[in-house]
Amino acid sequence: MKPTKARSRRKRLATSMAKASGSDISPAQTFSGGEALWKPVISTGQDTLDLAIGPGGVPTGRAIILNGPHSCGKTTLAIDLIRNAQKRGGVGVFFDFEAKLSLDYFESLGLDMEAFVYLTPPYIEEALRQIEGMIADLRKADADAPCVFVWDSISSAKCKAVYDGKWTDHNFAGESRVYSDKLPKLCQIIAKTGAILVGISQKRVSMAGGVVTNKLASGNAWIHHASIAVVWKSKKVKKALLKGGLVEEVVWDVELVKNQCGNPFTKTQVKIVFGHGYDSMWSTVAAGIESGVITKAGTWLSFGEESLGQGVDNAADHLTAHPALYDALRATLRAECKPLAGYPPSEEEDDE
Repeated sequence: MKPTKARSRRKRLATSMAKASGSDISPAQTFSGGEALWKPVISTGQDTLDLAIGPGGVPTGRAIILNGPHSCGKTTLAIDLIRNAQKRGGVGVFFDFEAKLSLDYFESLGLDMEAFVYLTPPYIEEALRQIEGMIADLRKADADAPCVFVWDSISSAKCKAVYDGKWTDHNFAGESRVYSDKLPKLCQIIAKTGAILVGISQKRVSMAGGVVTNKLASGNAWIHHASIAVVWKSKKVKKALLKGGLVEEVVWDVELVKNQCGNPFTKTQVKIVFGHGYDSMWSTVAAGIESGVITKAGTWLSFGEESLGQGVDNAADHLTAHPALYDALRATLRAECKPLAGYPPSEEEDDE
């Protein structure tokens, strides 16, 4: 398409404005994905959620909120996000404000502990200082390595005034004020350095009648600055045999209540097996059904000319036994992803 004179004039004006602002990135690079911006997309490990978000995972330079009831799998999903960043040569940093998580469980999920930093900062301001220092050192050593910061949890983190004060002092809404004041700077750092910030929060219980809500307990700053907000809604629980033992499997309905990377209010499902993590194979089959890549004839599922079996669980077992078919299905699903402006198409991680 040949540019018109008006279009060329707008481009010159935008370039002139960018130079006047002191920015070293041209407007064209800002929205068309110039080589000066390194912006990959990191998979969550669940194809249903990746497709629901849009570009095939969580884009770097963004913040994401995971909100749901206790033991629904928020932390496990954050660890899977770190693990997929590690597969692309990246690192993960976990801020545990509750100081009660099991590192053995993290390692059992396949996390590379040598590329993982686990910290228990006493208060919010200290964690912010640590993030700024660590990401500056990381970018000096490697300008392109993906980095995921996990904040667990938003409501458990307290401001410095709580620890410096007396037992009789009251700090109402202290955390909300700190988040409102400091998150803008933190999100600017995350955006400029291509990191990912994951905030974890449990569903809030109202004091009036015990009503469970999706509101965050520490103000609106997190939901305002986040690009993606995932909420665990309802669940279906069943027992299953796995490796000779009886385990509990839970299929969760999740919703993207905020999504600036694709369609908002999209609903999908994920399956977690307690003690073993998320069932990514089940998620691949479910994503295939949702997108129409896998066809249904009653309860029987098929991919192309290949019959996968009856039901999602049997189809997942069939794909496990046929790796080539599984790879072909995933490649077809990944082609359904919608790349964002400024980000290259989603790529598969290196399993090595």
